[in-house]
Amino acid sequence: EAGYLKLDCSKLKEKLGWEERQVRALCHRMYRVDAVEWLTYYQCQGLIEAMKAILERKPEKEDGRG
Repeated sequence: EAGYLKLDCSKLKEKLGWEERQVRALCHRMYRVDAVEWLTYYQCQGLIEAMKAILERKPEKEDGRG
């Protein structure tokens, strides 16, 4: 395929409080690929679903009381 697939996970990154390097690290951990741009369509779907799962497990911001 000659075209490139652009992965826009900016909303997920914002909700997780992540920077681009953290997305790349997850990409590498899951697929041993160093750049999100090199993922296939199905790998991108898997990466997004993994980020959603992480977001679901992430506790809500605590108010500092405990």
